[in-house]
Amino acid sequence: LGFADGTTAPFFTVADEISFNALSGKVGINWQPNDDMLVYANASRGFKTGGFFGGFATNPDELTPFDKETINAYEIGFKSDLADKTMRLNASIFYYDRQDVQMNAADPDPDAVVHIAHLSNIGDIKAYGAEVDLTWLATDYLTIQASAGMTNSEIDKSNFNFNGVLPLSGGGSAEGRNTPNYSKFSSNVIARYERP
Repeated sequence: LGFADGTTAPFFTVADEISFNALSGKVGINWQPNDDMLVYANASRGFKTGGFFGGFATNPDELTPFDKETINAYEIGFKSDLADKTMRLNASIFYYDRQDVQMNAADPDPDAVVHIAHLSNIGDIKAYGAEVDLTWLATDYLTIQASAGMTNSEIDKSNFNFNGVLPLSGGGSAEGRNTPNYSKFSSNVIARYERP
């Protein structure tokens, strides 16, 4: 690829193809022991299609196709109305089994001077956690909402590296690391006062 000032940049083409098929769906059961309580359990399977990197590539390795990602998700919880329906309490626990997760990482090639990071299927991720939320109509005008959550998400199986794109940058195996962009703990409280 050439520019007006005479400089050039590499232009890569890749002749490759990849196809995908996957089964997805959800099954669940609900039980109402009384008018103010719902207990539920769900199991579902979903997938995210694979493909090719769509950004600006500086190396043909970045254009290697990646496969689909699948998730098996399980959740158990309850929803309840309390205190003469002035309070709503919901809680759940969940477990996610993600396979062939799509993420940016570098192949662990020990002979490479520069490790090329690209969108790849880095391995499997196991995640589990719990959530609880409470809504309370304290008065006719005051509503209080509170919630808290805990999530543990870890890369379970992988032969890829993180932070190893540049030489001597201290890269290491992705396996055993916490998943990026997950908060282990989260919480919030909201108080809202409204009146005509």
